[in-house]
Amino acid sequence: MSRKNGFRLWTVPFLAIVGFSMPLAVMIATPADASASSRHTSAENSDSANPGQLLAVSCTGPTSCVAVGTASGQTLVESRNGGQWSIVPSPNVGDVHSSLDSVSCTSTNSCMAAGVFYATASAYQTLVESWNGTVWSVVPNPVPKGTDSNFNGVSCRSSTSCFAVGYYHDSSGEIRNLIESWNGSAWSVSPTLSTEYNTSFLASVSCGSTTACKAVGFTQECPPQMGCLESEILVASWNGTTWSVDAVPNENATDGLASVDCTSTTSCVAIGGFYDGSTGISKSLVESWNGTDWSAIYGPNPGPQSSGYTSVNCNSLADCIGVGDIFNPSAGVQEQTLAATWNGAALSVVPSPDPSTTFDELDGLSCVGSNDCVAVGYSKSPSVDQTLIESWDGTTWSVVPGPGTGVEITTTSLPDGTTGIAYAATLTATGGNPPYSWRVVSGSKLPRGLRLNKATGQIYGTPKRVGSYSFAIEVRDTKTATKPHLRTFATTTLSITVSQD
Repeated sequence: MSRKNGFRLWTVPFLAIVGFSMPLAVMIATPADASASSRHTSAENSDSANPGQLLAVSCTGPTSCVAVGTASGQTLVESRNGGQWSIVPSPNVGDVHSSLDSVSCTSTNSCMAAGVFYATASAYQTLVESWNGTVWSVVPNPVPKGTDSNFNGVSCRSSTSCFAVGYYHDSSGEIRNLIESWNGSAWSVSPTLSTEYNTSFLASVSCGSTTACKAVGFTQECPPQMGCLESEILVASWNGTTWSVDAVPNENATDGLASVDCTSTTSCVAIGGFYDGSTGISKSLVESWNGTDWSAIYGPNPGPQSSGYTSVNCNSLADCIGVGDIFNPSAGVQEQTLAATWNGAALSVVPSPDPSTTFDELDGLSCVGSNDCVAVGYSKSPSVDQTLIESWDGTTWSVVPGPGTGVEITTTSLPDGTTGIAYAATLTATGGNPPYSWRVVSGSKLPRGLRLNKATGQIYGTPKRVGSYSFAIEVRDTKTATKPHLRTFATTTLSITVSQD
């Protein structure tokens, strides 16, 4: 599993799938490895499992960031120390699957990450790990009474003050919100918040101070044997002593929040979405807190597609960045990255790159200023995942090279050809686990008369038609004996101009 244990159900793409009459907890009650809606497949059960998904990031300076996620069923930690990203060893619990879904750093020597591990193929529990500047280590945390539990978000104000949020299945099987606190020595479980509905789920938490935090998610009624009914926003507030539920504007029957960021005790912005039954697509939702009240802005949407925001980071109530994905299968693309700025009144979508031709999404975001943000996620083509890192300089989003965890295409150009004359050129790659396999990505075509050898990467034949041809090439490496489910891919666009003999 990964992003929120594979649930990400509060995001808008999910709402587009379930619609008005099939609310969120239908699939929450199902373990993610058995859910058809799960974005991430367990490495132990799939031949095309996860070589790399980054799900959250926390930066303490312009060149100091930590990103976490999962890779081939194991925890994944990558750090930026200066200009380069590198993989940092991290422990795992159990032999089935481990994932770190959120991270919060208060300095280069102090980070807390939270997520989930699978004790068996169908039983999962919360996972917490900490960084002391030298090593990552597992931190014991209490497990609520019941069955499964999962952490989705963590926020630290110092090395001795953190909150982690998520959900758990109680002894009757119902899903309850989960909050735990860290005092520098041990984690403890906070009392479950009472909600109007019998299902509740917290996705994110942010603390403006050690005595003022907000946690967001949703709550929903799920009568036995009837499926689930409408959902409502859930916002929990910490005053330094207790957690309580806030009154929040909730205009639709499918409202939900995915992420929250508080810059002070009187300034928080939360982002999420709702399903618009009149148009059949999912739209954005922003809720802002001014210290007294929450106010909501619904929509707009980036075009005729459904969209989902997964993370928000703010400098103030009127200066935020949000990231996520656009869901538009009718256009032949499963998902594309989504990024937007928030000025206190409206979201404005800004272009963000999509390395894959079929699937790209951004799951985590951290900014150290209006002009310095890092977003992380993953790409898929068509079913193999690779980590994705992008940066924002205040004007443009760009892809940042990550650690060499997979195969990369090193061919940057191809020689031109001539009609009637034999042509031969060989594609090259590095990294991953050779030998490689090559293919022309669906929808692309080589010049007429040329073919691609899938085993050697050679393009050969005799060109038959004059013209300039652009096409996408994909390479994949081979499964390994020690990690039989680790397989990576890379794509690039090349061109050949064919002239007349």
